Amino acid sequence: MRRAERNVREADRGHREKIAAIQKELEQEKSLRDAAARVGGRSIIDTSFMMDVGETVVVGTSRVAGDKALIALLTAVAHAGTLTVGRDWREGSG
Repeated sequence: MRRAERNVREADRGHREKIAAIQKELEQEKSLRDAAARVGGRSIIDTSFMMDVGETVVVGTSRVAGDKALIALLTAVAHAGTLTVGRDWREGSG
């Protein structure tokens, strides 16, 4: 019987840890939503840049909600059937 009780306690502890992690994640999401609401209709990130196919650009903010910030990774990909700088990106061409 002791083994079964120990297994139940360990499972209960695992569930409590998962619940705590989910609650923390929900609190963080709420904090970001609240910050976005405070910003109102203003842009959070307002920038422009040029990219070539295959490049990745990182844009972000500093402190939107306390110690929270937003970061976006943008990667340029070719549209199917487009031609770029002398290279045909259509399927089957190389």
